[in-house]
Amino acid sequence: MVNGNYDASALREDVAKKKVNLLYFGNFHKMKLENYEEAIAIMRKDKDYIYNSLTKDLYYLGVVLERKYKILRWTHTVFMIGIILSVIAFGIAFHYYGPERVLATVVP
Repeated sequence: MVNGNYDASALREDVAKKKVNLLYFGNFHKMKLENYEEAIAIMRKDKDYIYNSLTKDLYYLGVVLERKYKILRWTHTVFMIGIILSVIAFGIAFHYYGPERVLATVVP
């Protein structure tokens, strides 16, 4: 992973050796802008490197999104079950302890 203290010469070597995917957010979010621009300029010289990086990035975006949508689907299901149970509980409580029941016990 590339971080903010990453040496510019080491970055150039990694880009030249195609060890780093600069299109993935986690690999560049702490880099200085000047280093990132220089690395992208090196990367643009090799179209195969760009296309391979784009392919990997798109694949891993799909993997991450699949996991996130699975979690979102579970949370939505739990939320809907909670809403349905709340409505049922309200209906039962209203039926047994509704406003007319309370008034009948207070006022003779």
